[in-house]
Amino acid sequence: MNNEPERLFVGIGTQKSGTSWINRYLQSHPQVALPTGELHYWDVVRPPHLQKYQDLAAIRARRDWWRLPSTSRRRLAARMYRSHDHQGYLARLKIERDDETVLGEITPAYSLCTAATYSEMRGMGYEMRFFMVLRDPWDRLWSGLRHQLRKAGRDDSPEAVVAIFREDCKDGRHLGIARSRYDLTLAELDKAVPASELLVLFYERLFSQDSVDALCRHLGVDSTPSDFDRKVNASPTPRGEAPPEFKDEALAILAPCYRNLNDRFGDRIPTAWRINGDRI
Repeated sequence: MNNEPERLFVGIGTQKSGTSWINRYLQSHPQVALPTGELHYWDVVRPPHLQKYQDLAAIRARRDWWRLPSTSRRRLAARMYRSHDHQGYLARLKIERDDETVLGEITPAYSLCTAATYSEMRGMGYEMRFFMVLRDPWDRLWSGLRHQLRKAGRDDSPEAVVAIFREDCKDGRHLGIARSRYDLTLAELDKAVPASELLVLFYERLFSQDSVDALCRHLGVDSTPSDFDRKVNASPTPRGEAPPEFKDEALAILAPCYRNLNDRFGDRIPTAWRINGDRI
């Protein structure tokens, strides 16, 4: 076993855009080691979730903290092994490693981090690679809101999605919106990450050998075949279409993102995005 990996990678999102499928693919790759689930290290003790979880010290004092739901345990673990030089975080990553040359993790919530945090990621003493999967901003928002409702054990009908959007998201600051504002994430990445270290993939083209080849080249590993027909954590079939007037409301809020991505990526933008973008 080599003492150290050749490089580290961080998959920074986005939610409901195929990152679980990528995780499964990389889990089976002989040159890659990564945790099975999301670590939530970089987003819990810094923005955007710093205020939300600043009471974790009290939770940590509970003798039965291990009885907490799995997500809370992961976030608590992130707080518990945090150190100024990130050695605890690296040690957690290396638990999964035998002799693999590339080490990393994927947590979609990292798309909400700041340039300062991305700089911290780059300062861990290894060659770094970042990747991000983008899905049509409207489709990701709709799927993400349905996911939010299902996780809470609530109805995910179109009427319920519209209701939660108008309750939580209409001011544009809710995380449901923020996760679809890829333009803001990319602006933060541009401040901290060289273009050569960042790969942007598109969900609509993700399940193909070309995308897998691009990801493997970026990580510096050999490309291997994958099962493109098997989706991971796929959402159930929608129980109805979004009301057109509601979709227009959401697209108006997402308009800056569509414009920015069109300018940035041009013809690389999937056709489906252009159809929604033309409604703005």
